[in-house]
Amino acid sequence: MLLDTDTDPSAIDERLVRRLKLRPAGKSGRGQGVGNGSIQVTPYVLSDVEIGLVQAHNVAALGSDLAPLAHTFGHKIDGVVGRSFLNSRIVQIVFPTGSCIS
Repeated sequence: MLLDTDTDPSAIDERLVRRLKLRPAGKSGRGQGVGNGSIQVTPYVLSDVEIGLVQAHNVAALGSDLAPLAHTFGHKIDGVVGRSFLNSRIVQIVFPTGSCIS
């Protein structure tokens, strides 16, 4: 997962969407991707999301192919935690332990 406070809504990789058997929350369309390109996106609502001790319900996310982003960073990326998860929360990331608390 990546954390990006400028991403709105959050994003989820299409491979994870298939593994979780998520159902779309609307019609697919085009969205702004990394850089100047547009990408195919499908809206989803993630019923329960937990990152460390932080929990959220009904988090909006756009499903898309995050493989190009993973290639840029050099490792697998299942999603991008963005504003739809972070809104109305104060989140503390404890780097030495790798934990996330609210």
